[in-house]
Parts: sequence; structure tokens; C-alpha cells
Amino acid sequence: MSEILRSRVNERIQALGINPFEAERRAKLKRGYVNDLLIGKKDTMREKALPALAAALECDVGYLIGAQQTPTLAPAEWAGSMKLSGIAEAGAWREANSTDIPEESLPISPDPRYPPEKQRVFLVRGDHAAGLRISGGSIVFTVADGGYREGDVVVAKRNGVSGTSEISVRVVSGGALSTRPARGDANSYPLIDGEIIGRVVRAIVLFGEPN
Repeated sequence: MSEILRSRVNERIQALGINPFEAERRAKLKRGYVNDLLIGKKDTMREKALPALAAALECDVGYLIGAQQTPTLAPAEWAGSMKLSGIAEAGAWREANSTDIPEESLPISPDPRYPPEKQRVFLVRGDHAAGLRISGGSIVFTVADGGYREGDVVVAKRNGVSGTSEISVRVVSGGALSTRPARGDANSYPLIDGEIIGRVVRAIVLFGEPN
């Protein structure tokens, strides 16, 4: 992502007719912060600095990190909804065509930091992820980007009998996938026994939505 970020930042600076130091001033970043990126002195940027820099460069964060091809997306492109891909509930085994999954679309948009086509959303039930501050009723966004590491929070799936499967929020831990309840013991199974659907990148609560 470093080369994309460097290229996109430089492109916006040129388009606006400003220099790196003016971009830093507008974004209220430390002097040299943007310039060091452009000259290759550093390859990354703090995630929390990206929104301010994007605003200073009059573009979306998604454009800077390569998740979209145009500097800004029209409101219509973000407006709309996303449908649930499933329910994340530890210990609940559902058939593939389960009618338990709400079919109505939710008034949410993809996370602008990642390509929309790689994102899926799941409704969390129960308290199996409460220790991660993901309570029952939350909506979690996942990104399927591979390369999952120790400590990553993911949505994982394991198959049961008679065509059933369990989907749940888990942590990659010591070669296993483990729940994180606020109280009580964690439930784990070997990493090789499951399939990671995606890494959790966001969790929200929609009041009034089915849970």
C-alpha cells in the first residue's frame, strides 16, 4: 500500500497546486510528515492521520489507500444498503439456507478504507465476543484480504453434520480460533478445522434493527 499511498498523495498535491508542507499545515500534521512519505523516508502513515490528510487534499481516504479509483465518490455511490451475509453466533449450527437470517437490507455503507467487493457484514448474537467489546446485536464488517496473523479478530466458519455450519467471531490465537466472552472460559478449535471468512475491521450497532 505504501507505493499507492505515496503516488495518490503526490497526485493530489499536484492537482491542488500546493506543496507537501502546505498539505501538512492544512491537515495539522507535524512538519515533514507528508514530505518524508513522498521522498521515501517512510513507507507508512498512522491510520488516524489519514482522514485529516484526505480532507486537506480534498479526497476520500479510500482514494489515498487505493480502495477507490476516483478522488471522491458521489453520495449515491455510498448511499444505499448492505445485506447480511450471515449470523455470527458461537455454538449455533445453521443450515446454508437458514431462514433465521434477516433478509432485509441494512442502512449501512462499506468501510471506505477497503474495496467494497471484499467486504461482508454479519449480525452478532450472544456474548461470545463481548470481551472484544463486540456485543450481541452488533454488526461486524469483515474484509477478506488473507495473511491473517496472531491476534487478528476474524469471523470464522466451521462445518458440522448434515450440512450445518457455525459462524462466529474469534481471535487467531496459538494455532487456534478462540472466542472472547466477557466472562467464563473461551471456546476454541484448531485453526485447520475452520475457515476464516474475513478479518473484522469495524463493529457498529444499529438501534431498531432486527437482532
